[in-house]
Parts: sequence; structure tokens; C-alpha cells
Amino acid sequence: NLVLIGYNKGLLILWNLEFKLAQGTFFTSCQCLESLSWYSDGSKFVTAHADGSYYTWSKDVEKQFNGPSQVFPFGESEPGQQMSKIAVHQTENGEDMLIFAGGLPKNTYASTNSVSIRQGDHEVNYELASKVIDFVVVSETVIKETSEENQAEEQEGAEDSETPKVQYAYPSALLVLTEGELIAVDL
Repeated sequence: NLVLIGYNKGLLILWNLEFKLAQGTFFTSCQCLESLSWYSDGSKFVTAHADGSYYTWSKDVEKQFNGPSQVFPFGESEPGQQMSKIAVHQTENGEDMLIFAGGLPKNTYASTNSVSIRQGDHEVNYELASKVIDFVVVSETVIKETSEENQAEEQEGAEDSETPKVQYAYPSALLVLTEGELIAVDL
């Protein structure tokens, strides 16, 4: 029931569709907002900016009193390339996989086109021949049975019921569209 609306000047509005009102507003004074993405559990979201930085926000407005910290993904304190798109997905082992286009340090990679993937302590940077237009993460759907403890709680009083199953979507491939090519990466 929540929609996240982002404006280029850095204003973010968390809109509640059920009550038709703004549940929260967020603002960042850094460079222009370029992209945003929800975490899979819906508790947080991440925003990418024109100065090559990103922020991780909690949807709980009270937790944002001092605002989130600005992160330059390559440890630089100076601005990087424009981060044109960002996405975050949860992997099968429960880690977050952060995928973004751009963001490399300007002083070293001023004219390099890139897509970077971060998962835990691991990072892969793909240098591309032409400008990134867009990327899409393809997910694999996995159906798992709930744990035995959860099954016992859920099946109290229910006889002859089927074993409960939960559906998960994990990133399995990345499709990157550039000005000159379409690239597929097995995640």
C-alpha cells in the first residue's frame, strides 16, 4: 500500500495508497536524485544521486531524524560519476545485493561506463564500451516449505492441511542495455 515518489531535487514522498496521504517525506541536499529502489522486505529503500553517492533510508520517518549517511561506493570522499540507476535485491543466503550504474571515482574513471554489483564483501565492476541506458534484474522464483516450528504453529487446530509453502524471488541474472549492446550477466 506504499508508493515511493522521488523528485529530481532530492525530495522523496512515501505515499500511502490506502489512506491517500503522505506517510512520510524525506529530503537530501546532495546532488540531483537519479534513482531509487525498495529493499525486498519493504522496510528500507536506497537512493542514487548525480554526485555518485547513494543513501539508505528507513521508511520509518522517526528513524530518519538526523538523516542517513551519504555513501560513496568506492571509499572516495570526493564526488564520483553520476549514479544513474540503483537496485537492491536479497540473495538466497539472506545478503543484500546492491547493483548500480556509474558511481566510479571521477578522477580515475571519468569516461568509463560501468555497472557494479556488491554483495557482502564481494564486488564486481563491469566496464562497458558504451553508455548504460538501463538494467533489469531477472529473478528466479523458489518455493520453500516453512520451517517445522512455523508449521506446528500454523497447523494448530488444522487437520489434514497441506504443508505451508513460501515463495521467494532471488536474483539470477542481470540484463544491461547500453547504447551499443545488450549484456547478460549470470548472478
